[in-house]
Amino acid sequence: MKGVYPDLSGCSKALNKLYKLYKLYKLDKLYKLYKLYKLAKLDKLAKLDKLYKLYKLYKLDKLT
Repeated sequence: MKGVYPDLSGCSKALNKLYKLYKLYKLDKLYKLYKLYKLAKLDKLAKLDKLYKLYKLYKLDKLT
């Protein structure tokens, strides 16, 4: 049965690296959004509208 399956030893290392990068990126993104949220919340004049605009801008920036 060994010959039936392709050798994925090299692939798994690459996939693992990609997954780690993805996790780091995701955590980094969440942290940045949280920081933006905290900044907007600390600003006494800030409203949900301002936070939403920041969030939308940030999200659009990530997509481009």
